Amino acid sequence: MFDDLKGIKEREIKRRERTALDDLLELNDKIVIGEIKINLDKYEHKDIKREREKLREIVSKIEYNEDDLVGFVLSQCNKDYDEEIWRRVGFLSGVLLSYLTDKKRFRKRTIIEIDFGWNEFNYLFYYTKYADVVIVKNLVGDHALEEVASKGGWANQVVGVGIKGNWALSGIASEDGRVNQVIGVNIEGDRALWGVASYNNGMVNQVIGVGIKGNLTLHSVASNNGKVNQVIGVGIKEGNALGSVASYGGWVSQVIGAGIEGYWALNEVVSYGGKANQVVGVDIKGDFALSLVALSHGLVDQVILYNIVGEGILNGHGYIKELIKGEKAKRLLKQYGINDIIAIAESMKEDRDWRVIADKANRIYSIYEKIAKERGWRILIL
Repeated sequence: MFDDLKGIKEREIKRRERTALDDLLELNDKIVIGEIKINLDKYEHKDIKREREKLREIVSKIEYNEDDLVGFVLSQCNKDYDEEIWRRVGFLSGVLLSYLTDKKRFRKRTIIEIDFGWNEFNYLFYYTKYADVVIVKNLVGDHALEEVASKGGWANQVVGVGIKGNWALSGIASEDGRVNQVIGVNIEGDRALWGVASYNNGMVNQVIGVGIKGNLTLHSVASNNGKVNQVIGVGIKEGNALGSVASYGGWVSQVIGAGIEGYWALNEVVSYGGKANQVVGVDIKGDFALSLVALSHGLVDQVILYNIVGEGILNGHGYIKELIKGEKAKRLLKQYGINDIIAIAESMKEDRDWRVIADKANRIYSIYEKIAKERGWRILIL
């Protein structure tokens, strides 16, 4: 009965070669159990920088590529981690993306696209410093893409399509970060795109949120001395959408909120020393829309309002150079191409290919550039 085992000692037994993914998983295990210490309790720039650099030194010893990174991230889905462990694992994923992107800078694009199939991963790419193009689809989890390119980082395009969780795409490019485009489509959860380009000279060319259900969507974008050329929010349900955009010394060239259902929409935009060239509100249902705009030394060159329904509209606003409503507003929406901007943004809800979404975002931005040129607005150059 043992004839099949004859000569087994003489046979060469081939073991599976160790892969980069094996190394990444081993590193992750050490972080999870605390053998490698990652301290994320402090949020100051110097503290996050220290933890990024500590982990980057370890990561640099592993030869991995985009496929290895995606494989690692998907391997951690649906884990029974508590929030602190998720933060560490998410931080690792961010350092991995950042190191891979930085290593290939000026030589080759780094495009990371992950379809999670509605599996769970919290704190995905948390505090990623460098990213070229990152696209996340069909994800369940809180804090997805939070703080990407923050604290002195940079990225080209950060896109989230189909996310269920709070704080999605929040804090991107905050605290001296630089990003070209931030786009969130079909998101369910509070504080989506909250605080993008906020604090200490954070800068983004274009921020777009479409088809979002949750409180505080696009709130505090470019606040606290941040800067953004164009902020678009279309098809948003729940309260405080686009509130405090460019407040507390922030600057935004164009802000458009359309198809919004919820109270306090565009509340406190450019208040407390903020500035904006143009603020547009279209098809908004909810009390106190655009209340406290330009309050306390804020300044808006032009506000265009059309079909705003609710109590307390423009309640307690500050200095607005030009306020346009009614039929004149309707004409200008067409003349400036704002109707086209809203229609293009609305159509993103049906798209699944990030390239199509990015192309539409570029078309929207080109319309903005035309308006800016015609009216002599300053355009932020990153």
